[in-house]
Amino acid sequence: MQPDTTIKKLQLKDQLRSEPSKAWAPVEQALAYLALMTPILLLAEYFGITDTFKMNLLVGGAIGAVIGSTFNFFSSMALSQWTVPGQVDPEAVRSAMLALKYVEPQPGVYQPKRPLFSLFHRYQSERITLQAMGGNTLISGPYKQLKLLSAFMLPDAQSPASDHTPPTVQG
Repeated sequence: MQPDTTIKKLQLKDQLRSEPSKAWAPVEQALAYLALMTPILLLAEYFGITDTFKMNLLVGGAIGAVIGSTFNFFSSMALSQWTVPGQVDPEAVRSAMLALKYVEPQPGVYQPKRPLFSLFHRYQSERITLQAMGGNTLISGPYKQLKLLSAFMLPDAQSPASDHTPPTVQG
């Protein structure tokens, strides 16, 4: 029996309910963009690369940073859950986590070596956690990372029909 590979993204309200501070992550990205680009644009004006301070570039980039980081945080890296029927092999999980550049600070909890969403703060939703639930294992974490983990842990099984070699034509 093939394990269920469906990874369920939590809805936005559930993501924010589990970690309200994550709502500030796009704002932090916009502020980081402004802090980085303002001196660059001032220097461009000072050295004559531009004739004026490009405020529209600064505001447009900040809006783009908010849109991009919001999509990243709440869609492609959305807090997700994956229920694997049966127990998972701890060594297979550890080796897969090492490949994903995650470390295990405590048993069943893995976190990235460097923060995924912020330069200054580690969010709980960056972690990948494993919980035994009856005969199944619930794995939760960022959607993109869980998809990669599922690729490591559940390699495509080859069916016997695909193992045959094509017949040769004799002529």
